[in-house]
Amino acid sequence: MSHADAHALKPEQMHFRRHWDIQTGRPYDLDVDDAGQLWQGSGSSLFRYDTRTGEAESYNLPILQGRSACAVFAFGGKVVLLNAQCRVYSVFDPATQRATAHPLPGDDPIVWYGLKAAGKLLMFDRHVTGGVLILDEPGGNIRKVVSPWDDFQMPGAGTLLPDGRVMFASDDPLRLTFFDPEMERFTDRVDTGVADVALSGKLIYNNVLYASDSAGGQFAAIQLDTGKFDGFIKAPEHGKTYGFIGGNFVWDSRSYHCLSTYKSRSTLDRKTGKLVVPPDAHLGVDGHPHHFMDRMLVFNAADQTFDFFTPPVQPDGIPLLCYSWADRDRAYVTGYVIPYGANDEPTPHPGDWLIWQNHPTAVQPFDGARPRNDNAASRRRFWFKRTPVSRGLFQPADRYTPAVDNLVGPAFEYPISYEADLKRRLEATDRKQYYHDLATQIDDPGADPKDRVARVGHYIQSQLYYNPIWESHVDPIVANELGDSRCGQAMNVAMNILDAMGMTNRNAPLQNHTIAEVEYDGSWHMLDPLILGGRQMERDGRVLSVAEVQADPTIVDHLPIDCFAYESEELRANDGFYVLGYVFGEWGSMPYYSFYFGGPRDYPPTMPLVLPAQRVNDQTVRLRWAPAIKRGGGDVQYRLRICEDRALRQEVASHTLDNAWLDFTPPKHNVMYHYAVQAIDPAKPANTWYPTRVGNFVLVPDDQYGWYGVV
Repeated sequence: MSHADAHALKPEQMHFRRHWDIQTGRPYDLDVDDAGQLWQGSGSSLFRYDTRTGEAESYNLPILQGRSACAVFAFGGKVVLLNAQCRVYSVFDPATQRATAHPLPGDDPIVWYGLKAAGKLLMFDRHVTGGVLILDEPGGNIRKVVSPWDDFQMPGAGTLLPDGRVMFASDDPLRLTFFDPEMERFTDRVDTGVADVALSGKLIYNNVLYASDSAGGQFAAIQLDTGKFDGFIKAPEHGKTYGFIGGNFVWDSRSYHCLSTYKSRSTLDRKTGKLVVPPDAHLGVDGHPHHFMDRMLVFNAADQTFDFFTPPVQPDGIPLLCYSWADRDRAYVTGYVIPYGANDEPTPHPGDWLIWQNHPTAVQPFDGARPRNDNAASRRRFWFKRTPVSRGLFQPADRYTPAVDNLVGPAFEYPISYEADLKRRLEATDRKQYYHDLATQIDDPGADPKDRVARVGHYIQSQLYYNPIWESHVDPIVANELGDSRCGQAMNVAMNILDAMGMTNRNAPLQNHTIAEVEYDGSWHMLDPLILGGRQMERDGRVLSVAEVQADPTIVDHLPIDCFAYESEELRANDGFYVLGYVFGEWGSMPYYSFYFGGPRDYPPTMPLVLPAQRVNDQTVRLRWAPAIKRGGGDVQYRLRICEDRALRQEVASHTLDNAWLDFTPPKHNVMYHYAVQAIDPAKPANTWYPTRVGNFVLVPDDQYGWYGVV
């Protein structure tokens, strides 16, 4: 085995990461700074990725005005962004997270790319009056060096040679031009005698330049010093699998090139900065709009052979490999996962930003000893309108998904990239120690057993959110760390904590639900950690067993199960539409709690959403709410309480109504009143719990400026 073969990158040795919270289209050229932070732009966003830890974040930069940063450079402790045809370049300061704009010389500079050499940043202006733009520090003065040859046309990019020079490959005819960044001048050039090529990715091996002919499906071999052309090497599958061979990174004797279905050669109008392309250039070799591909072409200069470099197949989309970066030890390929739509066809939607790298990132195990705060409220806020358009508007089930043709993708499971990162952390976690540390935080060994169990229930309900849209099919430890759970996962976490506390417990499966029972004081006692939390079903001060509740199920219907009472935002995608399916909704779609214990499948009314109060006259307002309905039919009444205080303790009036409004005369003007309304089933006991909707208003003189909750 040769040295090159021993050090070749192999796909199975690479580490593939997706970032579900960074949705993007095509990202552009990138750079890695001395601290291991990878920087890349797309649209008006700048992405940062810590190559050591895997942490990523996105910065919105309005200063880019929607223009994609086609190249970024970690330079002088800051990030420099180039914007193709633009009279300025931008500088982002990671310390302050602020961006500033700085002028470029020339009337209409066309600056796509550049490179760092001799401690300077060289930017390449492709305008007819352009040249090499030299920057010593971000935001500093720019020196412009123009070629001494009148027929020189600045290419979009240059190549840094081992001797420190920069080489430019100009088209028609192919000519190699050399620039000395130390002396800041063009030195010499050589003609190759080759016409009708447009070189892109380049590799220098044994002083021979191997460069891909971007749309020609071939590699040119050129003696670097003399410019002698040694011929073309035909690349496999060109015109069938791919049409364009693009930029590359080099690893030993191999060059790794991104590919595209783009099938045309284009030229640049050096006055306007516009690409001149054939009429059908938007179509790729596959007949679809052109796009980057899910593989790279590998050229081995040592034996002049080819191979493909392919990342793991993704079940929900196609991983497009766009731009790359490498040094002697590290290699990073970036892109995004274009999501599938109906019939597994690619969609135009943004997808997960991806990084494919040759080394692992640090794995932080889950820590049961980490102090925790109440989490359910934060999870509710976190998931408000977090379902992207590409994730669809329905939650599929094998038996019940409706047979309609415009459903787009499932919204029921977590993004694959999200679960993959959590799985990595789980594999590094000591499970027994995790639950021991968790129990140490929760337990009070000297307390009454009923209180010890209540502590576990309170922890579970405060920590875990019953997510109505996305579900994790993950280990209970992961569910606990996520703060999202279904009943089985919550019960599993609770039972493991109870085991660590030394309390005997068992699983208690119910109808469409599962809870736990704990043994103390000589008998079994129910614990529903997710729905009831620390609340327990008691009679005469004693917590009942599951069997005792099953003997009289309706006794539990007074217990609040507000983890099923959702705000409207929690049930919507990020474009405002409802996510449909499964069993959730704005109340009403879940049966009374007694159903789980064998009671009839009966449903409470839907929630009475509060509407703006209406002025009837100067003395009276009409309090209004959306009429509730009852699944399966049945009467609905409304319980209304009006109070002077926000805590709803200082009651002014209360009513039970058959209609969804009440004309009310406030005792005082210019005083804020608060009210709460519940939709109730008159056939149920008065203490049956129902979710409450609240509103508030101030009645002011009609001519007073402003709106105070009364229309």
